[in-house]
Amino acid sequence: MNVKVVERTKVVLDRVPAPSQSASQAGSTAGPSSSQSQPRAENAQTSDPLQIAAQIYPWLYMTSTLEKAFGDSERAAEAEIEAFARDLAQDEEEIRDEKVRWESERFVEFCDSLSSTPKGHLHVLQDLPEIIQSYLRHGKEADTWERKALDMAMSQIGTGPAAGNTREGENEAAEDGQAEEERLEGAYQQQLTDLQDAIDRIEGLVEDAGALEGRIQGVIDAVAPPPPAVAPPSPPSSVKSLDDDTPTAADPTSHPLLTPLQQLLPLLSLRSDNLKLALELVDGAREGAAMNLRAISLGLY
Repeated sequence: MNVKVVERTKVVLDRVPAPSQSASQAGSTAGPSSSQSQPRAENAQTSDPLQIAAQIYPWLYMTSTLEKAFGDSERAAEAEIEAFARDLAQDEEEIRDEKVRWESERFVEFCDSLSSTPKGHLHVLQDLPEIIQSYLRHGKEADTWERKALDMAMSQIGTGPAAGNTREGENEAAEDGQAEEERLEGAYQQQLTDLQDAIDRIEGLVEDAGALEGRIQGVIDAVAPPPPAVAPPSPPSSVKSLDDDTPTAADPTSHPLLTPLQQLLPLLSLRSDNLKLALELVDGAREGAAMNLRAISLGLY
């Protein structure tokens, strides 16, 4: 019985390997692969942080260096701006003081020049404000009547009420001829009256321009310095171009009102020329209206 059991056991053991042997065999077969993968995982776990640190450190160093350089540059720029602002404020204060001083000196010089005006001509300076106001009013009225003169001249050549009434009368064939003639005659009479009023007003403006020119010339004569006893030598002859607008230097010893008043005279002369042209336009329109009225009276319309 014992022998059989042992043999049977042996057979079983021969067929099925013992647990110890299988475990040892499994350990022997799996040992090399597990032993190789474990060092690789350990090497990966230990090398990744070092590699990351090696990659990040240069960027961190560069970033910190740039931030430090930027901060230093910003502080230096702010310091320069503040210093420039202080210098600019100081310069502006000096310029402001110089401007006030210059204006005060000019005003004092102006008062001195007024006080140095001969006593016999002080009344001329007293009338100067009224002369300037008259000059401004004259300019506005001249512009108004120049436009009116142009409108009246245009109405005479076919755009005015008289010409329109004439066409209307021609189209109304059923209207009585005597009534139409009276209506046209009244229209041209009114046009002649308006044109004559415009002529009178423009002629008055031309006369006012001459009077203003004389009054301004009187002020210029009052404030102008006396001519020198000995005439200075004449400069070499040279032809000045009409396009040369370079202002001439003012004489520091001359009266401050002299140059502005002298510049008003050419403006008044040009204004008078424009008024004379407007007067010619209105006069021509009046002659045309008179001819139309004469034609109506002769029964030509």
